[in-house]
Amino acid sequence: MANNFQCPNCGHKASAVTDSRPSRGTARRRRECKSCGHVFFTVEALHLPSGLIKAPAGFRWTGGVQSFEHRAMLKAAKFLLQEAKKV
Repeated sequence: MANNFQCPNCGHKASAVTDSRPSRGTARRRRECKSCGHVFFTVEALHLPSGLIKAPAGFRWTGGVQSFEHRAMLKAAKFLLQEAKKV
């Protein structure tokens, strides 16, 4: 993973993570600049971009490509698991 965080003190782009703590879908990281030694914190969140999915044969939109959102896919997967338990 690329380190794109710039030191707020000297502007140097290389830093080392000295502590990392997860918190509700984010990570709070303590960083130390490799140039001047300044300590600063970042809060990082995972971003899941929308994507495209190709339908398998037999689906209503067979062969087409449609966009999807991760929340919608998770909701559909949970629904299918619940339906499978009923069978």
